[in-house]
Amino acid sequence: MTLSDAVLLRIAACAMGSLFVAIGWRVGRMTPGGWMGVYTPWTAASPRVWTRTQQLARDVMIGAGVLMVLAGLLFEGDLALTLVLSLAAG
Repeated sequence: MTLSDAVLLRIAACAMGSLFVAIGWRVGRMTPGGWMGVYTPWTAASPRVWTRTQQLARDVMIGAGVLMVLAGLLFEGDLALTLVLSLAAG
């Protein structure tokens, strides 16, 4: 018994979306000096800017992850993959 390519693409889209949600959830809780986060000269200079930047990154990543999961559930094969890759690149 084998899975069709369309089913595998849907599973991959949902898995990638779930990964984005998990990473986004973690980024929103990072403290300065951690091993993950949005590092720029501006975020390193101010704790307030650091916190707001990480919160924005969290919201964007979780939103993209939810859209990826929805694309995997609602669309067939190549269209789901195209949407997921577009969201990941954005």
